[in-house]
Amino acid sequence: MRERPGRPGIAACGLLFCALAARASWAGPADRAEDACAAAIGERSAHDDAGRVVWTRDRRLAWSDFQGNAPARAAEGAGSCVGFAVSWECPAGELRFDIMATFDPGESWVERGAESPLLLRHEQLHFDLTELFARRLRKQFTDLRNPCQNPRDARQVLDGAVVGAYREWQEAQRRYDAETRRGTDAAVQGGWERRARRDLEDLEAFGRGEVP
Repeated sequence: MRERPGRPGIAACGLLFCALAARASWAGPADRAEDACAAAIGERSAHDDAGRVVWTRDRRLAWSDFQGNAPARAAEGAGSCVGFAVSWECPAGELRFDIMATFDPGESWVERGAESPLLLRHEQLHFDLTELFARRLRKQFTDLRNPCQNPRDARQVLDGAVVGAYREWQEAQRRYDAETRRGTDAAVQGGWERRARRDLEDLEAFGRGEVP
């Protein structure tokens, strides 16, 4: 985790967490496919966000969004590079933050001939789960009481919250792939979709456009 330098009196942090959530069982040199996505971790800039799709309720993924090259030894049909873009600052002792769930088309891929509706649903839910954890993190930030009273403490508390959310999100993504057999079990896939839809609705007040 790196911190973006802030103006005097302002604690600032800009991060982009990215992981290839729907990754294949990589072997040997193919590990570089995940590394290319994970390399996005670090300081954000306007260039980092260029080309990334930000999660919204009405913007669903299409196969045309998967513009990366499939790894040579991919064990499944597609991979989605999804993650968080997180920034926060404490101007005049008041917390301001932005948390986005993002999808990177350039690092996401699909094997030619594998573009089935069920697989696309599976990839979409990787993105939806990322938004769910973004909403949980927005709620966690919103519920904090006066986190910016001490800029040094703010860094510890807020950065810690981001890292904790990231680890929980990674575990949820792994469990999702395992339980759905990477999207090949339609019944289990449907169960995950229903739970995710319900959980997103429960946290609707913490959608990105809703948080003050």
